[in-house]
Amino acid sequence: MKRELTILCLFFVQQLVAQDTTHVLKNAVIYEQKKEIQFSETQPIPQEIIHNFQHASLQQLLEMHTNVFVKNYGISTLSTISIRGSSAAQTQVNWHGVNINNATTGLTDFSTLAVSLFDNIDIQYSSSFKNSSLSGSVNLDDNKPVFRRYFKTKFALGYESLQNASALASVLYSDQVVYNKTKIMVSNAQNLYSFYNEDKEEMQTTMHAKSKQIGVMNDFAVNIRSKHILSVSSWLQHTQREIPATTFEQFSAKEEAISSFKNIIEFKPKGTDYFSTTSSLATLFDFYNYADSTIHLKSNVHTFTLPYSQTVNFKFNRNNYLYFKLMGRSSFLLNQSKNDLHTIGFNAAFTRENILQRIAIKLFVQKEFSNIFSLPLVYSISTKVKIKYGLEVYANFSTNYRMPTLNELYYNPGGNIDLKPEKSKNIESGFHYFKQYHQHTLNVSSAFYKRKVDQWIAWYGNAILTPHNIQQVESKGLEMNLNYDVVLKKYQKPVGGFDILIASKYPSYTTFKSSILYAYTLSTTKQSAIANDYSIGKQIPYVPRYQFKMSVGFQHKNLEMHFVQTYTGYRFVTTDESQYLKPYATSNLWASYHYRFQALKGAINLRFNNILNKSYQSIVGRVMPGRNGTIGFTFEIP
Repeated sequence: MKRELTILCLFFVQQLVAQDTTHVLKNAVIYEQKKEIQFSETQPIPQEIIHNFQHASLQQLLEMHTNVFVKNYGISTLSTISIRGSSAAQTQVNWHGVNINNATTGLTDFSTLAVSLFDNIDIQYSSSFKNSSLSGSVNLDDNKPVFRRYFKTKFALGYESLQNASALASVLYSDQVVYNKTKIMVSNAQNLYSFYNEDKEEMQTTMHAKSKQIGVMNDFAVNIRSKHILSVSSWLQHTQREIPATTFEQFSAKEEAISSFKNIIEFKPKGTDYFSTTSSLATLFDFYNYADSTIHLKSNVHTFTLPYSQTVNFKFNRNNYLYFKLMGRSSFLLNQSKNDLHTIGFNAAFTRENILQRIAIKLFVQKEFSNIFSLPLVYSISTKVKIKYGLEVYANFSTNYRMPTLNELYYNPGGNIDLKPEKSKNIESGFHYFKQYHQHTLNVSSAFYKRKVDQWIAWYGNAILTPHNIQQVESKGLEMNLNYDVVLKKYQKPVGGFDILIASKYPSYTTFKSSILYAYTLSTTKQSAIANDYSIGKQIPYVPRYQFKMSVGFQHKNLEMHFVQTYTGYRFVTTDESQYLKPYATSNLWASYHYRFQALKGAINLRFNNILNKSYQSIVGRVMPGRNGTIGFTFEIP
C-alpha cells in the first residue's frame, strides 16, 4: 500500500512541474466613493421599504417610517409635512439636488409623488451646506448612470382595497457611451371607503373623491470620450382629482388639475483627485387649476422657475476640502406680468478632517441678493468627534432664512409685497453609535435641537386674509432612531466563551430586524405683533408633541415580513389650544416574497394598513380610511 501511495505522489508532482505555462491575471481595480461626513441627523430610507411601497405615494411611506409629521388633508387632497415643528413651506423637496417646491405656494404635495419613480430617498432633518432650507429637506434621487452594456425591463401592477389601481413600466438601456432609463407610472383611484361622521352622527361613504395620475420620468446620460458626462433628467407629472367634502360640509364640487414639467441638465467634466466641477441648469414649469362650480370659482396659476448653479470641489490633501457654489434662481408668474422673484449668490464650505485623528469641522457661509428683499449673510459651524467603539458625537450652530413665496407676495387679493424673509438661529447636537458583533448589528442615533424663527409669516384678517411677519416661534425637542438586526446562524463555535443555543435552532439565512423612531417636538409662539395674542406660549397648530413608530420583522430566504406600529399625539387646531384632535395609533403589516424563474424575477408585495380599523382624523373634518390593504406584483427581465 505504501508503495502505491509513493508512486501516486510522484505522479502528481511530475504533473505539477510540467505545468510551466504562466498565466497573468488582469489587475482588478475597485472604486469606492468616500462617504461624506454628516454633521446633522440624516435618515436614508432602506431599499426594502422603497421596494415594498412601489404602489404607494411618498406620503404613506413617510407616515410609517420617518420622524416627520405628515399633515394629511384627506384622501384625494393635499398632503404636506412638518420637520421639527416647521411650517410646510420651510421644508425643501430636492430632486437631483434641485429644489422643486412649487414657486407659488412654496409647498410640495406628497400625495402626488409616487415612490416607484425614485431609486433613493432620504430625509435631512436640518439645513446643510447643500440644502439651504430653513428646517430640513426630503431628497429624491435616482441611481447614478453606469456605462456598461446592460438592458433591463421592469413592470409592476398594484391594487388597493379602496378600489385604486396602479401600474409601472421601466426600461433601462446602457452601454459604454449611452445610459437611458425611462419610467412610466399611471394610477386610477376611486378612493371608496365608509366612515362614521361624528358631526352628522351617521355612517357615510366617500363621494366625489376620484383621482387620476400619470408620471413619466427619463434619465439620459452620455459619456463623452470616456471623460465628460452630460446628463438630462426630465419629469412630466399630471394629476386630476376631485376633492371630497369634509364632515361638516353637505357636498363638494371642488376639482383640481395639477401639472408639472421639470428638466435638469447637468455637465460634469472629468475631474482629478484634487479638483472637480459640475454645471447645472433646470427648468421647472408648474400649472395649477382649481374649480368650484357651486360658487362659480376658477383659479389658474402657472409658474416658471429657472434654477442654475456652478459647483467646484477642491481637495487640498486627504484631510482638507473646499466646496464652492455660484447659484441663482428666477421665478415667474406666467399669467401675471411683472410678478417675479430673482436671486443670485454664492455659498462656500470648508471641511477639515482627522484633527488629532478624531475630529472633523465644517465652516459654511452663504450670501444671496434679491430683486425684492435684503437677504442676510448666513453661516454655520459644525463639528464631529469620533469617540471610541463606534460612537460619534456632533454639534452645529447655524443661521438661515426663508424668502416669501410668490403666493405670499402677489396673491390677488391678499398678497403682501412688503413681507420680509423669515430668519432663524439653530442649535443641534447628537450622537451616532454603530456596533457590529458577529451576527448582531446595532445602529443608534439621537438629536437634540433648538430653533428660533423671527419674522414668522402668518395669514390673518377678516373677509380677506393677508400674510404678515407677526410672530417669533421657538422649536425644540428630541429625536431618536434605533435599529437592531440579528442574523441567527447555525451553531459553529462558541463566541467569547459562551454558547448561543438559540442560534442553533434557526438556519443561517434568517434575520430578525427591529427599529424604533421617537420624536418629541415643542413648537411654541414666543412673541407676536398682535395685541393680546392668545397664542403666546402655545403649541403651533397641527404640530404633535409626541410621535412614536416601531417596526419588528424578519427575513427568511425570499420572504420578508414587518409589523409597524405608529402613534401620533394630540394636535391643537387653534392657536390658543382651545380645540384639539385626539391622538391616534395605527397598526400595519407588510410583507414581500421574492421569486426567480429562469431569466424572470420579481416580487409579490402585500400591505395591510390600520388593521385594527381605528377611526382618526389628520386634520379637522377629514376622516382617514379604516382597515385597507394593497397587493402588488413586480416583474423584472433579466
